Amino acid sequence: MSLEQMMWRVIEAKVRDPAEIIAIDEVLHQQVATKKSPPTLIFNHWEPALSIAKPQAIEDVNQEACIQHGVRVVRATSGGRAVYHDTKYDFSYSVFFPTPAIDTTMLYELFCGKIATALASLGLPVTITNKNDFYIEGKKVSGNAQRISNGCVMQQGIILYDRPVYNLAERMVALMKKGLYDEADVRELEGQITWITQHSSNITLQKLHETLAVGLTEGRYKVQSFTVDEQTEIERLKQQYHDPSWFQGVGERGLCWLPKGAPLGAYRAEVVS
Repeated sequence: MSLEQMMWRVIEAKVRDPAEIIAIDEVLHQQVATKKSPPTLIFNHWEPALSIAKPQAIEDVNQEACIQHGVRVVRATSGGRAVYHDTKYDFSYSVFFPTPAIDTTMLYELFCGKIATALASLGLPVTITNKNDFYIEGKKVSGNAQRISNGCVMQQGIILYDRPVYNLAERMVALMKKGLYDEADVRELEGQITWITQHSSNITLQKLHETLAVGLTEGRYKVQSFTVDEQTEIERLKQQYHDPSWFQGVGERGLCWLPKGAPLGAYRAEVVS
Protein backbone atom coordinates (compact mmCIF):
# COMPACT_ATOMS: atom_id res chain seq x y z
CA MET A 1 0.00 0.00 0.00
CA SER A 2 1.35 3.43 -0.94
CA LEU A 3 1.40 6.36 1.45
CA GLU A 4 -1.27 8.04 -0.69
CA GLN A 5 -3.65 5.13 -0.09
CA MET A 6 -3.19 4.66 3.65
CA MET A 7 -6.13 5.16 5.98
CA TRP A 8 -4.82 6.02 9.42
CA ARG A 9 -5.94 5.47 12.97
CA VAL A 10 -5.38 8.38 15.35
CA ILE A 11 -5.32 7.68 19.08
CA GLU A 12 -6.04 10.89 20.95
CA ALA A 13 -3.84 12.43 23.62
CA LYS A 14 -4.19 11.65 27.29
CA VAL A 15 -1.91 11.62 30.30
CA ARG A 16 -0.23 8.24 30.41
CA ASP A 17 2.14 6.33 32.66
CA PRO A 18 5.73 6.57 31.25
CA ALA A 19 6.21 2.79 31.29
CA GLU A 20 2.89 2.39 29.50
CA ILE A 21 4.04 4.76 26.75
CA ILE A 22 7.19 2.70 26.17
CA ALA A 23 5.05 -0.44 26.02
CA ILE A 24 2.58 1.24 23.62
CA ASP A 25 5.36 2.14 21.20
CA GLU A 26 6.70 -1.41 21.23
CA VAL A 27 3.29 -3.03 20.78
CA LEU A 28 2.13 -0.70 18.01
CA HIS A 29 5.40 -1.19 16.16
CA GLN A 30 4.90 -4.96 16.29
CA GLN A 31 1.21 -4.86 15.41
CA VAL A 32 1.59 -2.52 12.45
CA ALA A 33 4.62 -4.47 11.19
CA THR A 34 2.54 -7.66 11.09
CA LYS A 35 -0.45 -5.79 9.60
CA LYS A 36 -2.61 -6.71 12.59
CA SER A 37 -3.16 -2.98 13.15
CA PRO A 38 -3.57 -0.07 10.73
CA PRO A 39 -1.05 2.77 10.29
CA THR A 40 -1.32 4.69 13.55
CA LEU A 41 -0.58 8.12 15.00
CA ILE A 42 -0.75 8.50 18.78
CA PHE A 43 -0.30 11.58 20.98
CA ASN A 44 0.97 11.25 24.57
CA HIS A 45 1.17 13.48 27.60
CA TRP A 46 3.65 11.92 29.99
CA GLU A 47 3.45 11.84 33.73
CA PRO A 48 6.73 13.60 34.74
CA ALA A 49 9.51 11.37 33.46
CA LEU A 50 13.03 11.13 32.14
CA SER A 51 13.21 8.62 29.29
CA ILE A 52 16.71 7.41 28.53
CA ALA A 53 17.83 5.69 25.34
CA LYS A 54 18.16 1.92 25.25
CA PRO A 55 22.01 2.07 25.02
CA GLN A 56 22.30 4.83 27.64
CA ALA A 57 23.91 4.08 30.99
CA ILE A 58 21.68 4.52 34.03
CA GLU A 59 24.70 6.28 35.58
CA ASP A 60 23.90 9.17 33.23
CA VAL A 61 20.98 9.97 35.54
CA ASN A 62 20.92 11.72 38.92
CA GLN A 63 18.51 9.34 40.63
CA GLU A 64 18.27 11.43 43.80
CA ALA A 65 17.28 14.54 41.84
CA CYS A 66 14.66 12.55 39.91
CA ILE A 67 13.12 11.37 43.20
CA GLN A 68 13.26 14.91 44.61
CA HIS A 69 11.35 16.33 41.63
CA GLY A 70 8.92 13.43 41.32
CA VAL A 71 10.33 12.35 37.97
CA ARG A 72 10.14 8.71 36.90
CA VAL A 73 13.04 7.16 34.96
CA VAL A 74 12.20 4.79 32.10
CA ARG A 75 14.33 3.22 29.39
CA ALA A 76 13.11 3.47 25.80
CA THR A 77 13.43 0.63 23.30
CA SER A 78 15.21 2.84 20.77
CA GLY A 79 18.39 4.90 20.52
CA GLY A 80 18.93 8.60 21.07
CA ARG A 81 19.48 10.38 24.37
CA ALA A 82 17.66 11.34 27.55
CA VAL A 83 14.41 13.27 27.13
CA TYR A 84 12.65 15.07 29.96
CA HIS A 85 8.83 15.04 29.79
CA ASP A 86 6.37 17.07 31.85
CA THR A 87 2.62 16.57 31.56
CA LYS A 88 1.65 20.23 31.46
CA TYR A 89 4.29 21.69 29.20
CA ASP A 90 5.04 19.30 26.34
CA PHE A 91 3.69 16.30 24.48
CA SER A 92 5.02 13.54 22.29
CA TYR A 93 3.74 11.75 19.23
CA SER A 94 4.55 8.43 17.59
CA VAL A 95 3.76 7.45 14.00
CA PHE A 96 3.71 3.83 12.80
CA PHE A 97 3.24 2.69 9.21
CA PRO A 98 4.41 -0.10 6.87
CA THR A 99 7.64 0.76 5.09
CA PRO A 100 6.61 2.14 1.68
CA ALA A 101 8.26 1.16 -1.58
CA ILE A 102 10.44 4.26 -1.70
CA ASP A 103 13.97 5.10 -0.65
CA THR A 104 13.82 4.90 3.15
CA THR A 105 16.37 7.72 3.44
CA MET A 106 13.63 10.00 2.12
CA LEU A 107 11.15 9.11 4.85
CA TYR A 108 12.71 11.40 7.45
CA GLU A 109 12.59 14.31 5.05
CA LEU A 110 9.04 13.45 4.01
CA PHE A 111 7.48 13.16 7.46
CA CYS A 112 9.47 15.96 9.07
CA GLY A 113 8.34 18.06 6.11
CA LYS A 114 4.72 17.18 6.87
CA ILE A 115 5.18 18.27 10.48
CA ALA A 116 6.88 21.52 9.49
CA THR A 117 4.12 22.30 6.99
CA ALA A 118 1.45 21.64 9.62
CA LEU A 119 3.16 23.95 12.14
CA ALA A 120 3.66 26.62 9.47
CA SER A 121 -0.09 26.52 8.72
CA LEU A 122 -0.60 27.77 12.28
CA GLY A 123 1.60 30.78 11.57
CA LEU A 124 4.75 29.36 13.16
CA PRO A 125 7.94 30.15 11.18
CA VAL A 126 9.43 26.67 11.48
CA THR A 127 12.71 25.54 9.94
CA ILE A 128 14.28 22.06 9.97
CA THR A 129 17.89 21.52 11.04
CA ASN A 130 19.89 18.28 11.03
CA LYS A 131 16.98 16.63 9.14
CA ASN A 132 14.94 16.05 12.29
CA ASP A 133 15.08 19.08 14.59
CA PHE A 134 12.54 21.89 14.41
CA TYR A 135 13.50 25.48 15.13
CA ILE A 136 11.52 28.68 15.48
CA GLU A 137 13.54 31.89 15.19
CA GLY A 138 16.79 30.03 15.82
CA LYS A 139 15.63 28.05 18.88
CA LYS A 140 14.71 24.39 19.11
CA VAL A 141 11.06 23.52 19.77
CA SER A 142 10.99 19.86 18.71
CA GLY A 143 13.20 16.86 18.05
CA ASN A 144 12.46 13.61 16.20
CA ALA A 145 13.84 10.09 15.96
CA GLN A 146 13.05 7.34 13.47
CA ARG A 147 13.40 3.57 13.61
CA ILE A 148 12.76 1.19 10.70
CA SER A 149 12.60 -2.53 11.39
CA ASN A 150 10.52 -5.56 10.43
CA GLY A 151 8.91 -3.66 7.59
CA CYS A 152 7.56 -0.89 9.82
CA VAL A 153 8.55 2.73 10.30
CA MET A 154 8.26 4.30 13.74
CA GLN A 155 8.85 8.04 13.98
CA GLN A 156 8.70 9.75 17.35
CA GLY A 157 8.94 13.36 18.39
CA ILE A 158 8.47 15.75 21.28
CA ILE A 159 7.16 19.32 21.07
CA LEU A 160 7.70 21.93 23.77
CA TYR A 161 4.29 23.57 24.07
CA ASP A 162 4.32 25.95 27.05
CA ARG A 163 6.97 27.56 29.27
CA PRO A 164 7.18 25.79 32.65
CA VAL A 165 6.86 27.69 35.91
CA TYR A 166 10.40 26.52 36.72
CA ASN A 167 13.64 26.96 34.75
CA LEU A 168 13.48 24.11 32.23
CA ALA A 169 17.19 24.15 31.40
CA GLU A 170 18.15 23.96 35.07
CA ARG A 171 15.68 21.10 35.64
CA MET A 172 16.95 19.08 32.67
CA VAL A 173 20.58 19.46 33.75
CA ALA A 174 19.76 18.70 37.41
CA LEU A 175 18.28 15.33 36.41
CA MET A 176 21.53 14.24 34.78
CA LYS A 177 24.52 12.96 36.76
CA LYS A 178 26.55 15.52 38.64
CA GLY A 179 29.50 16.82 36.67
CA LEU A 180 28.12 15.93 33.26
CA TYR A 181 27.00 19.53 32.68
CA ASP A 182 28.03 22.85 34.20
CA GLU A 183 26.58 26.37 34.49
CA ALA A 184 27.81 27.28 31.01
CA ASP A 185 25.79 24.36 29.65
CA VAL A 186 22.68 25.57 31.48
CA ARG A 187 23.05 29.01 29.92
CA GLU A 188 23.64 27.46 26.50
CA LEU A 189 20.54 25.31 26.85
CA GLU A 190 18.46 28.28 27.99
CA GLY A 191 19.38 30.07 24.80
CA GLN A 192 18.55 27.13 22.54
CA ILE A 193 15.01 26.07 23.48
CA THR A 194 11.64 27.69 22.89
CA TRP A 195 7.93 26.93 23.24
CA ILE A 196 4.94 27.16 20.94
CA THR A 197 3.19 29.63 23.24
CA GLN A 198 6.16 32.00 23.05
CA HIS A 199 5.32 32.55 19.40
CA SER A 200 1.53 32.31 19.48
CA SER A 201 -0.76 32.38 22.50
CA ASN A 202 -3.78 31.41 20.39
CA ILE A 203 -2.75 27.84 19.53
CA THR A 204 -4.45 25.42 21.91
CA LEU A 205 -3.16 21.90 22.46
CA GLN A 206 -6.28 20.52 20.81
CA LYS A 207 -5.74 22.69 17.74
CA LEU A 208 -2.10 21.65 17.59
CA HIS A 209 -2.97 17.95 17.79
CA GLU A 210 -5.68 18.27 15.14
CA THR A 211 -3.41 20.17 12.76
CA LEU A 212 -0.61 17.62 13.12
CA ALA A 213 -3.07 14.74 12.63
CA VAL A 214 -4.38 16.23 9.39
CA GLY A 215 -0.87 17.06 8.18
CA LEU A 216 0.71 13.68 8.93
CA THR A 217 -2.18 11.63 7.52
CA GLU A 218 -3.22 14.08 4.79
CA GLY A 219 -6.66 14.04 6.38
CA ARG A 220 -7.24 10.32 5.90
CA TYR A 221 -7.84 9.13 9.46
CA LYS A 222 -10.36 7.93 12.00
CA VAL A 223 -10.12 8.58 15.72
CA GLN A 224 -10.04 5.16 17.34
CA SER A 225 -8.61 3.39 20.37
CA PHE A 226 -6.45 0.35 21.02
CA THR A 227 -7.66 -3.09 20.01
CA VAL A 228 -8.28 -5.68 22.72
CA ASP A 229 -5.13 -7.57 21.68
CA GLU A 230 -3.04 -4.38 21.79
CA GLN A 231 -4.33 -3.43 25.23
CA THR A 232 -3.61 -6.90 26.61
CA GLU A 233 -0.04 -6.83 25.33
CA ILE A 234 0.52 -3.25 26.54
CA GLU A 235 -0.58 -4.21 30.06
CA ARG A 236 1.81 -7.18 30.02
CA LEU A 237 4.84 -5.26 28.73
CA LYS A 238 4.50 -2.13 30.84
CA GLN A 239 5.31 -4.12 33.97
CA GLN A 240 8.76 -4.76 32.50
CA TYR A 241 9.34 -1.14 31.53
CA HIS A 242 8.68 0.24 35.01
CA ASP A 243 12.27 -0.75 35.81
CA PRO A 244 14.93 0.92 33.59
CA SER A 245 17.32 -1.93 34.39
CA TRP A 246 15.44 -4.20 31.95
CA PHE A 247 18.40 -3.44 29.68
CA GLN A 248 21.94 -2.56 30.78
CA GLY A 249 23.03 0.44 28.76
CA VAL A 250 26.68 1.49 28.88
CA GLY A 251 26.98 4.70 26.86
CA GLU A 252 27.28 8.21 28.27
CA ARG A 253 24.93 10.23 26.07
CA GLY A 254 23.47 13.15 28.00
CA LEU A 255 20.36 15.07 26.97
CA CYS A 256 18.75 15.07 23.55
CA TRP A 257 18.65 18.88 23.71
CA LEU A 258 22.35 19.17 24.59
CA PRO A 259 24.27 15.93 23.92
CA LYS A 260 27.41 15.05 25.82
CA GLY A 261 29.76 12.11 25.70
CA ALA A 262 27.91 10.29 22.91
CA PRO A 263 29.80 8.29 20.30
CA LEU A 264 27.34 9.44 17.64
CA GLY A 265 29.21 12.44 16.26
CA ALA A 266 29.67 16.09 17.20
CA TYR A 267 26.00 16.95 17.40
CA ARG A 268 26.51 20.10 19.46
CA ALA A 269 28.54 21.66 16.67
CA GLU A 270 25.59 21.19 14.31
CA VAL A 271 23.00 22.90 16.51
CA VAL A 272 21.79 26.33 15.43
CA SER A 273 22.30 28.84 18.22
